[in-house]
Amino acid sequence: MKNFTKAAVFLCTICIMVSAHSCKLSPSQPYNYPWEPEPAPENTLPANKIMRLQGIASIHCIICDSSIVNGHTENASVAKTEYYIDQSRLKKIQYVAGNSGRNITVYDIGKKLSWESTSGKAANINTDIEYIKNAYNHEIRQILGSQLEEPLQYVGKENMGSILCDVFEDKSGFQEWVWHNYLLPVQYKRAWNYDNLCKRTFLQMRNIDLNQKFPDSIFDKPQ
Repeated sequence: MKNFTKAAVFLCTICIMVSAHSCKLSPSQPYNYPWEPEPAPENTLPANKIMRLQGIASIHCIICDSSIVNGHTENASVAKTEYYIDQSRLKKIQYVAGNSGRNITVYDIGKKLSWESTSGKAANINTDIEYIKNAYNHEIRQILGSQLEEPLQYVGKENMGSILCDVFEDKSGFQEWVWHNYLLPVQYKRAWNYDNLCKRTFLQMRNIDLNQKFPDSIFDKPQ
């Protein structure tokens, strides 16, 4: 009888543990385990804090854009801008008319140098360190920081290839896909409805490579 009682108590304990665990994962409860959605850092924060919150020491990526009108693709996704960013340098490559041309801008805080190249001709922009820091901060806030405006609404989760994202929306209908592991916005969507037209535009971050050491030659000004 004693053995039966011990077995009953043991089974009861197991049932309570299983029941408690199942309650955490119940779809009728707020989904906060193990998934806890969090938006990207606000773009009003300093660049170094945004990167620190994301766990990003460096990033290389390509921004592509596309648009859909009344359910039909108006322009396919094309490379718009390419970035190389680390904790003191930024290189922006803007593609013109596809890949037929490009403009390059570099901000290098360590060297107190900023330069740009248009049509293959390179020239200094400004050597004032405050100008370079401000330009560097502005670019990173726009690329890595959230573009959403309060109040936010959590829409759901979605896979973008192998990247698991939280999707958020603000009061204007602007949506942001945030890479959960890094709090990094990897896609934006804006919608317009006017004159019987329904237009959706997308900006998507592709070819993402994080936390790699870039060779200095990437940021060097052409001679």
